[in-house]
Amino acid sequence: AIVVAQKLKIHHLDVQTAFLHGDLEEEVYMEQPPYIQNTKFPTHVCKLRKPIYGLRQSPRAWYDRIHIFLIKCGYNRLKSEPNIILRKSTSNFIKLG
Repeated sequence: AIVVAQKLKIHHLDVQTAFLHGDLEEEVYMEQPPYIQNTKFPTHVCKLRKPIYGLRQSPRAWYDRIHIFLIKCGYNRLKSEPNIILRKSTSNFIKLG
């Protein structure tokens, strides 16, 4: 509604590999996937270095990393709505959310 009322432009971006670019803050282990299981050590587990799709920590790891980057680029988080990040200049207004 705001976009239409103020005649703003919308650009949408979907990062399909976003979760692979986060950083895990804790140690996470998973069972060996059946298609690459090591037959010499079938009971060993894999320690993840990066978040993967389906892992509960993945969205938070991605959000933390992109948030730090955006703050360095001059964006500010709204106090009333922390998931909205803004950047204003004299000629532009960018809202991420």
